[in-house]
Amino acid sequence: MVAPLDRRRFLQRTAAYGAALSAGPLSASAPFRSVSAADLAIADRPFPTKQIRITWWGGMSVEVNFGELNIVFDPYVEPHEPKFDYIFCSHDHYDHCHEETLRKLIVPSSTRFKMLIASRGCFYASRLESPNNWGPTMLNDLQFVPRDKCLALYPKYRRADDPPFRGPVALTADRLQIEGFRSGEDPHPRAMFNGHLELKFAELSGAWPNMGYLVTDTVTGRSIAHTGDIQSSFPGMLQMRGKVDVLFYPLGKLPLEEKIKMVDYIRPKLAIPTHYRLFEPHFPIPADFPQDGDPYESPETLRQFCLGHWYPSPKDPPKEIAEQREKLAPYTRVVELRAGKQYVLPSDLDEFRGRQR
Repeated sequence: MVAPLDRRRFLQRTAAYGAALSAGPLSASAPFRSVSAADLAIADRPFPTKQIRITWWGGMSVEVNFGELNIVFDPYVEPHEPKFDYIFCSHDHYDHCHEETLRKLIVPSSTRFKMLIASRGCFYASRLESPNNWGPTMLNDLQFVPRDKCLALYPKYRRADDPPFRGPVALTADRLQIEGFRSGEDPHPRAMFNGHLELKFAELSGAWPNMGYLVTDTVTGRSIAHTGDIQSSFPGMLQMRGKVDVLFYPLGKLPLEEKIKMVDYIRPKLAIPTHYRLFEPHFPIPADFPQDGDPYESPETLRQFCLGHWYPSPKDPPKEIAEQREKLAPYTRVVELRAGKQYVLPSDLDEFRGRQR
């Protein structure tokens, strides 16, 4: 359990966001609420066991709180406080498996952290051909995480042509049931590490599937799915139909027709777009790059952009969200979140509204 002082500090910071991000007054009829200064009076009390709270921090960084149990997917810059029981990384890209952020979340003094669940590639990132490191030093390949608190998960829900995978595809952790599903943008070993000697010992042989995660809370029955950088749908997703309440997916990445097929297969109750940036005050991930520049002008330009926390995003996210809300309406309801704002999921998800424009 998080110490009261830690929770108060967290709420104070979140309340500061709330003031700037138009948190609005609390009311019994509101379909969601943000943590505000009014909550500080009850900061020492445990959260209700059946309360589920979600926060989109920008990029594909998504925090989910099941009562007192905290998880986060693909943390990038935010959140940065070491208060998570389980941390998920979908793949090794710099904005999904960000070692600088993970070092802040996984500290030796933490008695709360239980496990990092990631794709196989996250544990070999320095040896992969992949946009996973733009800094001057080589990646640590998550060696700073205790080995008994790491797990490479593989897809349970996968494509028909996928080979057999070598590791676990599901697990139970506390009140959570966790299953893997196929994502996209798989990496492959760098040529220098792909020689006969390495492959002989099978360390770098085999598949490198990037991951999506389906997490079901056994206390409430609610389920959250996070796709990672998915690039296409596949019929195996049909096995997930009826199992997903809230789907976090990238606003860009896969084409619109593939998004339509994906939500038709899965039929989530809510679909929440991520992996985009808004140039607005208090957006959690800083934009230390020229907004009108071209990151693909040269390799060095791309490196500098990524060091400034650039990541791929549609040019006009509100327009894209509006279009996807219309096109996906036969299969799900698309809800936009305000970055950095915490929302409480209501018992009736039809009442959840998110950000209103």
